[in-house]
Amino acid sequence: MPPHKFAVGQNVAFRSGSFEDHIPRGVYSVVKALPGDDLDRTYRVKHGQDGHERILREKQLEPHSWSPSSPAPAAPSPPRRSERQRVLGSLGNRGSRSGG
Repeated sequence: MPPHKFAVGQNVAFRSGSFEDHIPRGVYSVVKALPGDDLDRTYRVKHGQDGHERILREKQLEPHSWSPSSPAPAAPSPPRRSERQRVLGSLGNRGSRSGG
């Protein structure tokens, strides 16, 4: 059997099947790679929110793209006004100040 796909400490997402509605979805952290049977490898995982540990098969898990150990995704910066827009905006404000 090939080695385990996920490493200890790696964050994974649970993929529920039709009979697994009782298992909460969300991000889990791999606590331990366990020996599996001939069908699939197994893992002890800990849910990120409720803290409960569960044993899940590798086919029930998929890599999670973001983990606390990696930097958080950067928020998009607001669009910068060009120098021309800034100057034109300030000129437009001057005209509205004059009280005829």
